[in-house]
Amino acid sequence: MSLRKRVTQQVTPVVKSLIQSVVSEELGTDHPDHAQHIDDTTTVMTERIEMMPTFLSMPMVLMTAVFDAYGVTRKGKPFHRQTLEQQIQQVHQWKHSPIGSLRDFIDFYEKMGTFVYYCQLENTELGRHE
Repeated sequence: MSLRKRVTQQVTPVVKSLIQSVVSEELGTDHPDHAQHIDDTTTVMTERIEMMPTFLSMPMVLMTAVFDAYGVTRKGKPFHRQTLEQQIQQVHQWKHSPIGSLRDFIDFYEKMGTFVYYCQLENTELGRHE
């Protein structure tokens, strides 16, 4: 297994929590396949991060790890171990930060995560109608 893949796997729980928080706030958690779509979206997102050129993937992995650790300073536990409500609060804090790179980080997960989630949802719906 490559170093890049091992490093990316270390932040997979954080990616999953980020996807869960941004998608749940946008769409709720009522869809019957919600948990499966979150898992599938997490897989796609981590694969995409792994496929990025190193000069993009490593900073993304680093920012994701920093985001997780930032939760310890605010709530006493890493982001991926917080409640959904606490996670949404932390996402909002970075989303409205005066620091552009923090806003961009959240923007990436909101846009790409929601897009991939909707693709998963659409694939499921299309499969049911065939």
